[in-house]
Parts: sequence; structure tokens; C-alpha cells
Amino acid sequence: MDNMLVWMLIFAGATIGLLAVFLIASERELRIKRREIETLANQSPDSTNSTLPDEINFEQQADVNAIRKLETENKQLREEIETFNTKLDESENRVRE
Repeated sequence: MDNMLVWMLIFAGATIGLLAVFLIASERELRIKRREIETLANQSPDSTNSTLPDEINFEQQADVNAIRKLETENKQLREEIETFNTKLDESENRVRE
């Protein structure tokens, strides 16, 4: 019985160690992807002649296009919010009068 407990602890420790290795590896990959996204985000989203690095594959290009599309949608939504806020302010002023 004691022998079985020892083996269970050894395997549990090995499993935790393996999971730690996977966590560190995925964190490195995530850091690399974040750097790529930052460099792409720093490029002008309005420029059509923007040069992308050669190592970007089709999947990454699709991600860049999706980010640009979301940025334009976000800009439009901000403008809509601004117009709604001005209309609300005008309505509140009319009610006060």
C-alpha cells in the first residue's frame, strides 16, 4: 500500500512537471504572437501599401485583415455613440427648458 502511494506521488509530480513545460512553451508562443500583433497594429490601418514581413503566412494575414476590419467597425461604433450622446444631451436640455 505504501509503495503504491509513493508511485502515485511520483507520477503526480511528473504530470505537474510536464504541464509546467507545456505552460512555459505556450507562454513563449503567446509572447511572440503578441509582438507580431503589436508591430502590425502600429502600422497604419488606412494605408493600402503597407508592407508586411515576409514570414507572415496566410493565416496571419487573415488575422491582420480581421483586426483591421474590427478597428474600422470600432471607429464607426464610437462615432455612433458620440452622435447618440449629443442627441441625448440636446434632449435633456429641451426637457429642462
